[in-house]
Amino acid sequence: MGVTRYKLYAIAISAALTAMGGTFYAQYILVIDPESVLPLSLSVLICLVAVLGGVGTIWGPLLGAVVLIPLSEGTRVYLAGSAGGGRAVDLMVYGALIVLVAVFQPGGLMALLGDRGRGAGASALRGAGGKGPRDKGTAPDPQPLTPGPPSGAS
Repeated sequence: MGVTRYKLYAIAISAALTAMGGTFYAQYILVIDPESVLPLSLSVLICLVAVLGGVGTIWGPLLGAVVLIPLSEGTRVYLAGSAGGGRAVDLMVYGALIVLVAVFQPGGLMALLGDRGRGAGASALRGAGGKGPRDKGTAPDPQPLTPGPPSGAS
């Protein structure tokens, strides 16, 4: 079976589960509008979860969610009695995390753990040299674009 068929199966299953979740959510809140479905803070949270955990890894976004969601809820609950109800503190925590990750650990939390979160294909792409396709020295030399004799011609 081709890879395309499995990709289509994955997309179809993902779409079905997303539609089912959206249906239950719509019945729960009874009103659907852009601000209730996808507020700006949720968009930032989704991006930050992936960046914090490690973009390009399988387990990175999960690790980012395990760290960020309890941190966000903890700051919201713990600081609820402060001025403003602690509503802006989680955004300040997000901003601080973005700066800290970008400056000190650009690979995310998964870079601290090594290649354990990378997919099985990452080791296959490295080849015998142990370097990935994006590492220096692994790209093949470019071939000249000058026309030559056809192959097999004498």
